[in-house]
Amino acid sequence: MLYLSLWFVNSLGNTPRVMSLRQPDRKMSKSDQSSHATINVTDGPDVIRSKISKAVTDSQPFISYNNSTRPGVSNLLNIYSAFSDRSHADICKDYEDVKFFTDQFKHDLTDLIVSELANIRREAAELEKNLGYVKLVLDKGRNIAVEMAEMCLKEVRKLVGLS
Repeated sequence: MLYLSLWFVNSLGNTPRVMSLRQPDRKMSKSDQSSHATINVTDGPDVIRSKISKAVTDSQPFISYNNSTRPGVSNLLNIYSAFSDRSHADICKDYEDVKFFTDQFKHDLTDLIVSELANIRREAAELEKNLGYVKLVLDKGRNIAVEMAEMCLKEVRKLVGLS
């Protein structure tokens, strides 16, 4: 199963590490004991909404980015920023006049995540239906990797005088 943190690391190079939704001082991990700590790429809209609504924030009634004093809010801002390609400052500006911003912010973040992951979930479902095709692609990739490794080893043996 794909996890949001892996997707971020591979796809969004300028995004900070995604932290746990339940313990924002720890990175998001599939091995977390709480199922509400991670967002799986294959999670449906209702599951994502539940996880984001239960994400740790704080009791301050305004939005701001400060990773050391507001790790929960800052984590959600990082996620929002990564999905929207907007800066923390721009996002905070959108919510500066919203008293007790968290409900609206979490609702908007959920909508953004659900929207952005829809195509990925759809493609994953298609791949699950076509396991023969997936196996074919994996076999082809393995064959190419083996061929490249053999060429590399041949060159190394030649350079160290073992051929």
